[in-house]
Amino acid sequence: MGCSGSKLQKKYAAERNNPMGTGLASNDNRRNSNDTESDGYVEHTFDKRWDYVKDPENRGQPKELGSGGFSTVYLVRNRKTSKLAAVKVMKKSDMDDEDKQSVLDEVNIMRKLQHPNIVQFIDFFDEELNMYAVIEYLEGGTMFDRVVKKESYNEKDARDLVYIFLSSLKYCHSKDIVHRDIKPENILMASNDDDADVKIADFGLSIHLPNGELCYRGCGTPNYLAPEMLKNIGYSKPVDMWAVGCIAFILLGGYAPFDCDGEDPASLKKLYSTIKKGDVVFEKEYFGHVSIEAKHLITSLLNVDPSERLTVDDALKHPWIMRAGNELAGRNLQKSLKIFIAFRAKRKFKGVVKGIIATNKFKNIIKSIGAAAKIEKAKQEQEQQNQR
Repeated sequence: MGCSGSKLQKKYAAERNNPMGTGLASNDNRRNSNDTESDGYVEHTFDKRWDYVKDPENRGQPKELGSGGFSTVYLVRNRKTSKLAAVKVMKKSDMDDEDKQSVLDEVNIMRKLQHPNIVQFIDFFDEELNMYAVIEYLEGGTMFDRVVKKESYNEKDARDLVYIFLSSLKYCHSKDIVHRDIKPENILMASNDDDADVKIADFGLSIHLPNGELCYRGCGTPNYLAPEMLKNIGYSKPVDMWAVGCIAFILLGGYAPFDCDGEDPASLKKLYSTIKKGDVVFEKEYFGHVSIEAKHLITSLLNVDPSERLTVDDALKHPWIMRAGNELAGRNLQKSLKIFIAFRAKRKFKGVVKGIIATNKFKNIIKSIGAAAKIEKAKQEQEQQNQR
């Protein structure tokens, strides 16, 4: 499995072989051997530019913000400006060549993105033992964590969040960048007191697909995968729009349109089968009070045919997105909020279906689904021939 198009592959190969050309050396900070710190230059190594923030609750150890796979995220402070940031530390000994190249791809894409609702890339260090990716520190937690703390909640609140997702994706898609892993855990709040300061984060699976290029590699998070990713027919920007449809559904109804109880192959296979059919059910108990326009936007985003699915430009012009805020503020979503709180607690307990789906389990399921589809197609072709 891989992304189609030799031009795309050659482009990435060129970028990897010439990191200076892509800016991976970080803001032109390399100098010749005669430069010294006395003229204002600081050697471009992580420990010369950043300090770990100590955690008093953990015996003064570096304050850890999260971990997963071969990386750990810490809180750091710039030695010159004292500005806080987050650093993703990746041990090279735990990474293979593909992992390292994926990091370089992510850094290269992040360098191209400058948008108020996308987490800011700050610096990158490729050293002997570790890779370090320094990004903006977002202290407000996830968007879903913020929503569950609300004392009142209405359609305007949900619409405003969806608008932010769409405007961010419009920027990405204008640069032919597909995120491929839009999900609640990757939508973060920059601060603890500004509900509008929302950031899309984690571009680890993002990819540049110019000139109508398609990708065939399976990746993402189960509940938010678009049908075309599961059918292995090639995909592009519409997969992000499908994910926005899933999130809009949750924000309005309080539960996910596609969900499963376990991570075992049987449960995931059932989930993927439901997604491919696009069976979206608006339960009256939770969606009876939601506006028709909002539900229309969701069904238009959760269209199994990517060519018929709303583009980001279409979605931004949708009547629900354009509707006056005072009208939507009158549509109370308190009942959905109660369900949402229970849904959020369940997701936290389950650990959000662990990991990014690039595992053998995922690949085997995709292969089995694809094989079954080929067998079914062959049967149909044979039946047609027999009828002749």
